[in-house]
Amino acid sequence: MLDIPVRLDKALYAFLRDLLEKGRAEYNDIELDMSEAQDMSFKGSKLSFNPPLKLRIKKGFLDMTVKITGASNLRNGIHFNVENSPIDIKVLPDA
Repeated sequence: MLDIPVRLDKALYAFLRDLLEKGRAEYNDIELDMSEAQDMSFKGSKLSFNPPLKLRIKKGFLDMTVKITGASNLRNGIHFNVENSPIDIKVLPDA
């Protein structure tokens, strides 16, 4: 096997490491909890989670937790489907 090192930003590396070790990770007041997800499936550019992931967002007075049932790749971001909600989340790269 050929090992090729990949260098990541320290914050991104810590996020991925915590996600793999603990099933949950936090970055900039946003916590992603995958500890209950037992099944993730890919089809095309879509990802589904069963049971859904928990996403907690803490910004100022806002402290909310939603369940994410799936994610898909968009031209300029990532779209997350929020369970039982007409409002979904779109994540964009920092400009």
